[in-house]
Amino acid sequence: MNPSTFLNCGKKLTDTYCACCGQKADTYRISFRHFISHDLLHGTFHLDKGIFFTAKEALIRPGKAALDYISGKRIRYYNVFLLVLMTIGLLLLVRHFYQESLVDLGRYTPSGAAELNEASRRMDDFFRKRAN
Repeated sequence: MNPSTFLNCGKKLTDTYCACCGQKADTYRISFRHFISHDLLHGTFHLDKGIFFTAKEALIRPGKAALDYISGKRIRYYNVFLLVLMTIGLLLLVRHFYQESLVDLGRYTPSGAAELNEASRRMDDFFRKRAN
């Protein structure tokens, strides 16, 4: 995508980077291949300050944040796909250690499927049927 103006600030495109907002002139098209080859590797080893801004904007103004990111105004935002993957990973990690600590303290004794609620039982059945 090569517009004639920078998408973040509206200044005329004259150089590789905007002197006003710092955005690159060439914003790439979002694709699965680019996500794997660049964004996933970059996001794994680099945490930008934009991660907290992106999380805040996603909670307060999700529609505007999504439209800005998709339209190419990405300088302020952390990669949304990586933010979701990191959040899911963090939640799974916290849940695992929280449940392990409850078992160690004797406050929780896993007794199998009898303790699951109806929705959890249905999900377990769904995945069990399709695992074969």
